[in-house]
Amino acid sequence: PRRVPAGARHVALDVANGKALGELAKGAQAIIAAVNPAVYDAKVWARTLPPMHRGLLEGARAADVRLVLLDGLYQYSLDQGPLAPSTPQGPSTEKGKIRKQLADRMVAAQADGLRAAVLRAPDFWGPNLSGALLTREVLEGLKHGKRPLLVGNPDMPHAFAHRDDVVDVVVAASGVFRRNGV
Repeated sequence: PRRVPAGARHVALDVANGKALGELAKGAQAIIAAVNPAVYDAKVWARTLPPMHRGLLEGARAADVRLVLLDGLYQYSLDQGPLAPSTPQGPSTEKGKIRKQLADRMVAAQADGLRAAVLRAPDFWGPNLSGALLTREVLEGLKHGKRPLLVGNPDMPHAFAHRDDVVDVVVAASGVFRRNGV
């Protein structure tokens, strides 16, 4: 990233290696993880996400730090209407089933004493997100009467969160920074 808050370090490493992550995180206050495979495919997710999450759990436990994990909404039931706090986790897609297994693993780790928070966000929008469904260009086009290209059923409700708002919540959940000190 171009800007890292004072007191934070940005480090690239294979999070599947929980031992290396634990060593690196010793002395830190939190691990913030916003990880996903580069390929948007259920078979790739099934192969890569479980080891990544195992490594995150192992590393956070070894370093005795809080783990803050940014997750998606895949594990929720899609046939229950718009998402709400009461929406059950009952995925109907392969990606959702994978995410549900990972969510269950996190709940078990929390029950076993791991200090962790999971933040689930919908699709992002915001500046410089060329792969997002909702971009500044789409919004500008709508203002000028242009019809957007939409993926999925346009009659179904869809949630979006501004990227910067999600980042602020993830950082706040880490407990590392004061809200006005970032």
